[in-house]
Amino acid sequence: MIRINLIPPEISQRKKAKKRAVYLLGVFLGSIVIVLLVYLITSWYVFQANSSLIKIQESNQKVQNIVLGFKSYEDIQNEVTKRENIVNEISKNQILWSHVLNEFSMLAPVDVWLSYLEASSQEGMLVKGYTFQHPSTANLMIKLSEIKQGEKVNLQYSQKTILENQNVVEFNLSVKFPTAASNQPAPTQPPPEKEGAQ
Repeated sequence: MIRINLIPPEISQRKKAKKRAVYLLGVFLGSIVIVLLVYLITSWYVFQANSSLIKIQESNQKVQNIVLGFKSYEDIQNEVTKRENIVNEISKNQILWSHVLNEFSMLAPVDVWLSYLEASSQEGMLVKGYTFQHPSTANLMIKLSEIKQGEKVNLQYSQKTILENQNVVEFNLSVKFPTAASNQPAPTQPPPEKEGAQ
């Protein structure tokens, strides 16, 4: 069967041109849609990255605030330590007489009574009193040596005497305490001059 094309060539070329134009338009629109999709996806990733960056910056700021807080605490701790050292240095050789006298009142034997008591940071504590026998004086010295801040107990004398027509023992003793002066080395004394030196 023979087909005869009666359509003029110009019309056929126009139809082909229209089809080509529609195809190109479709390709162009498809390209635009693809570009838009790529742009939207890229924008979404950029937005997520910016959000993550903001969260990281906020976390970093919190960490920095915590570090600054620790630094402030460390400065306060250093200041407290410095003040404690100053107080300890000042009170290192300070004698707490209230504690000393409280200890003395608890340690003193019952058969001893005092007639005189004097206390100073330089001279220590001077104790005078009476008892009935010399072992009581020795017992008092032992008790005084148990005072925490005491350093040395010295007996000046312990002798028999008469008090209100009764035989008693009179004693005089002292308790030395460490002081700043006692912690320093003793000054050297110049050698004595020879006799007959001019």
